[in-house]
Amino acid sequence: MNIRALLGILVAVGLAVASTWLAQTGKAPEPEAPEPVAHLPDYTMSRFTTTYMDPTGQPQRRLRADHMQHYPDDDTTELTQPRIVLYREDGPPWRVRSEQGWVGPQGAEVRLERDVRMTRQRPSSGEMRIATPFLRVYPERDYAETDRPVTITEPRGRTEGVGMEAYLEEHRLVLLNEVFSRYDPPRP
Repeated sequence: MNIRALLGILVAVGLAVASTWLAQTGKAPEPEAPEPVAHLPDYTMSRFTTTYMDPTGQPQRRLRADHMQHYPDDDTTELTQPRIVLYREDGPPWRVRSEQGWVGPQGAEVRLERDVRMTRQRPSSGEMRIATPFLRVYPERDYAETDRPVTITEPRGRTEGVGMEAYLEEHRLVLLNEVFSRYDPPRP
């Protein structure tokens, strides 16, 4: 092989190595994956009351709790000992309480857990009490539901079932499965 051919091969190999090196070092760095936002509270409150008003300035619902923590990463709130009052224009309010609660973004959904109690004093037939281990409430829709066991106690009887849909504005409860009811007739 002559010197010219050898020199040409060396120059070509050198250019290939140099261009590969330049291509590797000239690349933009790989973007780093964003760090996940920690699920840490940005504020807490103890023994607070929040009242939501309707457009006419009347109380629509009230939320009280012993303690709350708000999480900015998903705009949720955890509650300890929540108590909710859902006011009605046509009569007594619904009152709901539990051991723990969770409020979704913008308060659209409220989940209540552990010893959930819901009551409503009815002028003509006395107090209705509802007990369940879990209840999901949608305040803007005046609706609540559960897929867990439910016990409804009234002055004249008791009804048990599994799963419930509560249409609060209509004062209508629908038990979904395994319904058993006991009615005590009035005593003469």
